[in-house]
Amino acid sequence: MLQIAVTGTLCSGKSSLCRLLEECGAVYVSADEVVHRLLTTKTKVQDEVIALLGQDVVVDGILNREAIAAKVFDNEQLLAKLEALLHPLVKDEIKRECYAVEKGGQAAMFVVEIPLLFEVDAANDYDFTVAVVADETLSRGWYQEMVGASDEEYDRRMRRQLSSEDKAEGADYIVINDGDMAKLKVKAKKLYQRLLSHQP
Repeated sequence: MLQIAVTGTLCSGKSSLCRLLEECGAVYVSADEVVHRLLTTKTKVQDEVIALLGQDVVVDGILNREAIAAKVFDNEQLLAKLEALLHPLVKDEIKRECYAVEKGGQAAMFVVEIPLLFEVDAANDYDFTVAVVADETLSRGWYQEMVGASDEEYDRRMRRQLSSEDKAEGADYIVINDGDMAKLKVKAKKLYQRLLSHQP
């Protein structure tokens, strides 16, 4: 079973491409959703996050991602500690899910959406990597539509990751997203077949 990582900058269309690959027959897992599960399921990691960040990141009895983000975003040391805590757990969970899919013979391709794929040096864990590239003006507009955030917030988040050019340079495949879903669907189908044909 092929293991594929899909990355890209903020609101470039990573999730859209992954869902379209899922329609083609791949199994799709989002690293962000794995993080969400870890933070909202009563496990030891919740206690460790609270110990690191304080009780004020708990809202209505559960860890609140917005409160966590606000606390760590401008504190590099705290952010590094949180990532050091979460990244190995996310990696292990993705491996567990991949093993279960492969063992069950459910699919020929396992696709993982990882926004910070190159930043966390995880590219070598996958057979192939795909970078989704969108014009910055489009990405900025989509981010504001989805999140309702300002240009300053977009810029602040973008400073934490590689540029779209750097991500594209590091990827095995590049998909250009101009916002036309019909075009993206065609590109996803072609990519799915190309990936399968390169299966080692």
